[in-house]
Amino acid sequence: KRQLDCLFFSITAEHPMASSKTSRTADQQVCIAQFGAPQGVRGLIRLNSFAEDPAMLLDYAPLKDESGRAYDLKLQGMRKNQLIVAVDGVSDRTAAEALTNVKLYVTRDQLPAAAPGEYYLTDLIDLKACNNDGQDLGTIRAVHNFGAGDILEVALKDGSEEMVPFNDDCVPAVDLEAGIVTLNLPEVIEAEEERGT
Repeated sequence: KRQLDCLFFSITAEHPMASSKTSRTADQQVCIAQFGAPQGVRGLIRLNSFAEDPAMLLDYAPLKDESGRAYDLKLQGMRKNQLIVAVDGVSDRTAAEALTNVKLYVTRDQLPAAAPGEYYLTDLIDLKACNNDGQDLGTIRAVHNFGAGDILEVALKDGSEEMVPFNDDCVPAVDLEAGIVTLNLPEVIEAEEERGT
């Protein structure tokens, strides 16, 4: 499976992007970046891009924050995995500090359509989780990435939670139209492997 553009890290159901996602309408707001710390004293600021290609988010400019304020960004360089950007109207470190942790959004219809087998991780939140027999297991509550790959946080019907790696073994099928993610829970896979040995 390949996830397009917006590889969101540690998104929870309380995240503003997640809570606005459910309808999946064209004007749905999708978080694509977040301001980090200032870079230097002349108003430059680090920008964390949640896009597969970090620099491509500038193609969607102007980006907007939760209040609807638009930001005109100009790329000044890269620092590790962060973009260094100049923000129109921000000319000193104090002004840049005021933007730290501000999230930036685009509308869902600005993003390119996903090809078969490709998914925006934002579209997985709130989908029903079922096993291979169609049994309702619960709901996809969040998508995390702690550095070793994407993980689905599943709120199970019994009130517990399960962390499921987003790979072909654990997630054999995603049907966005039906709103269903088919899961093989890790303990089920382990039991099957033990029976096969």
